[in-house]
Amino acid sequence: MRHKVVACAFVLGAREMLEHLRGRCRLFVTSGTPHAELEWILKARGLAPYFEGVWGTPHTKAEIARAIAREQALHGGETLRVGDGLADYQAAQAAGIDFLARITDENRELWSTLPVTGVGDLHEIRAWWEQQRQVKDTESDHDQRG
Repeated sequence: MRHKVVACAFVLGAREMLEHLRGRCRLFVTSGTPHAELEWILKARGLAPYFEGVWGTPHTKAEIARAIAREQALHGGETLRVGDGLADYQAAQAAGIDFLARITDENRELWSTLPVTGVGDLHEIRAWWEQQRQVKDTESDHDQRG
């Protein structure tokens, strides 16, 4: 099974998103995949250098999200979870962090029932990221002039 995961195509825009975000923010992987297997997959796919931390089962995604926020002294507005499943959304809610949904044909109906912002592929994250930074910069300028 591991070899199939390593051989599958990347999600559209994934590599470009990682390159764009490298050095701009801290990146972590959290997954329902067993921890040792997840580390192996990231190394085999050449993705390990992009991430500051890798977290897999036996912990739940919510436990992991809370642990990262606590251990890294991160607050809700400083953290974003990107995910494609309900467990990802619930983990973000439990940890009090922002969530961005990756919308696919398989999960489109789910996301239409929840108050989330979503992107269709990971190319769109770059535009979303830049827009959010501009909003925060504008708010920060406004607060300083206040």
